[in-house]
Amino acid sequence: MVSFITIIGLVRLVGLAVIVHYSTIIGKVSRYVHVIKLIIALSYILLEQNHKRMLKALFEEQIRPYYGIYDFIIYTDGSFYHHQQKGGAGIVFEINDARNCSIPLPMAKSSIDAEALAILHALSMIMCNASVVICTDCLSVIDGVNHGTADCSYIRQLKLVIALRPGITKLMKVPAHAGVVGNEMADHLAKLGSHQAFSLPVPN
Repeated sequence: MVSFITIIGLVRLVGLAVIVHYSTIIGKVSRYVHVIKLIIALSYILLEQNHKRMLKALFEEQIRPYYGIYDFIIYTDGSFYHHQQKGGAGIVFEINDARNCSIPLPMAKSSIDAEALAILHALSMIMCNASVVICTDCLSVIDGVNHGTADCSYIRQLKLVIALRPGITKLMKVPAHAGVVGNEMADHLAKLGSHQAFSLPVPN
């Protein structure tokens, strides 16, 4: 007859074997979970890249008819550092154009201020009777000008300037950080302008 102690020993051995077995399975599942998470993360990255490529292609298709019809197509961007309360503007006419510039905006109090001021500066650089498409990634400024709902004083000023210009002024939304060269250049110049503004006094 098998002793009670022997049975207890066998039960312990079986229990240990079961624990080892399931621990191995859990370890494998854990590794699979990490792999699945990595695959999902990579999928999101690829989807985002494809989405940006699609946005870029749609914008380029949208802007193409304006070349050769309008006198200027200008990309603008505004940058604002909340912790420093300093802003900058980037203005781009074309690649390697001498008029491309970064402008410090120590008077800006928000990113919307910076975006609106960038467009105001761009318009001040061309003849008032010239037709122009301003490409900006700030939908708030576009909506503020078109619908007059913005509280920003610079948007109100921009709306007035556009209304008084004899030349046609069109504001067009460009997708941000989607690889559109003009927008990427304007973004870089706007950040440079913000850094330049750090050393300038705020005007009264």
